[in-house]
Amino acid sequence: MELLKKITWTLTLLSLIYSCKSSEENIQPVDQEITIDTVDNATDFTEMGVFTMGIEGPAISSNGRLYIVNYSKEGTIGVVDTSSGAVSVYLTLPVGSIGNSIRFDENDNMFVADYTGHNVLKNSTDKSVDTVVNEPRMNQPNDIALAKSGVIYASDPNWGNSTG
Repeated sequence: MELLKKITWTLTLLSLIYSCKSSEENIQPVDQEITIDTVDNATDFTEMGVFTMGIEGPAISSNGRLYIVNYSKEGTIGVVDTSSGAVSVYLTLPVGSIGNSIRFDENDNMFVADYTGHNVLKNSTDKSVDTVVNEPRMNQPNDIALAKSGVIYASDPNWGNSTG
């Protein structure tokens, strides 16, 4: 049942992302909801088993590429060819880092929540990776959001205590 919830959440998130206009226009989400009652209604977009159980963080860059964390092994960012469903490694994060969430700024810099390192990482278009936030007191940055002002917001769950 947890897998079904995760699949439903991911598909709903992806439908919201795809239903937005391009970044050159004012982004206005379309009021559309996708409900999946059973796994039988889902269609595979990529091959089975190409992502780890830690698959999360789908985000689309301004050029329309779909990026998802933990392709083939923990600590990677995969890029999906949306026409064929083929996936390849776009980036390997620094040793010990595992991504949870991806967001892009207006310059197409990729920001990744690194929950194991208590970091938010920035990947520039040249594929360099810099730590822009490190806070050891955090439980783990999980989901991130970027404000136009440059402020980075991160959720900080403590799953063991149901707090954060």
